[in-house]
Amino acid sequence: MTRTYKPAACYELVRLSDGVVLGRIRRGVYQATGETPCNVQPYSGTVCQIDERYAIKLRSAGVLGYLDGLQVVTDHGECLQLRQIPRPWNWESLDDPDAYRAFRDVARVLLETGRPDIKRLDLKVAAAPFDTCPACNDHYGFAEGCVECAGRGFVPEVVAPA
Repeated sequence: MTRTYKPAACYELVRLSDGVVLGRIRRGVYQATGETPCNVQPYSGTVCQIDERYAIKLRSAGVLGYLDGLQVVTDHGECLQLRQIPRPWNWESLDDPDAYRAFRDVARVLLETGRPDIKRLDLKVAAAPFDTCPACNDHYGFAEGCVECAGRGFVPEVVAPA
């Protein structure tokens, strides 16, 4: 299962060639660490959709790069990596697994019935600190006996080790 960017999560932006952390992304806001050339404070840009793709759009100098999964490819061909980090402890989100499952199930029903009022509910589900189970991929036939997620179809948000 390919991991993708989650707008509500927190990431470090790391240059793969030397491991330098260029900045952090928290809820779609990019803040550079002060390493040159990224030294604009208090925020350096945002993650937004441009032409159906996510991109890191800088405040002052165009686009830093486009996201491909958790990789960011710059215009110069340099590969940067988004590494998910833990969210701050005081962020409010839908962190109860049972409530998350209920919200997610309701969102699916609304989507399948073509209801227009799904957007707010979908945002709440997307902001929750859970990921689809990597073992069963929340597949109905496999989730019930899945050891990884205990039959839920999702696991706590996967975060890179510190």
